Amino acid sequence: MQNDYEETQFTEKTVQNINTQYDGLKPKEKAGFIGLFLSVVIPIVGIILYFVKKNKVANPGAYLLAAIIGIVFNYFMLNIA
Repeated sequence: MQNDYEETQFTEKTVQNINTQYDGLKPKEKAGFIGLFLSVVIPIVGIILYFVKKNKVANPGAYLLAAIIGIVFNYFMLNIA
């Protein structure tokens, strides 16, 4: 009888340990559409979002890439117009 209780405790502790180990492996959210849009239109926003959300989203480089695209796009639009 006591062995069954000890095995149950061991199993519950093992499950708790496994759950805490995998908490850090939860999938992160991706960069949002509104943030990416603002990064293209106002490139400084993309640079700021990159540093603010660097550890919170799965692809923070998307903000930086959108900012670079916005800078290049704005440069060409200013020179053409």
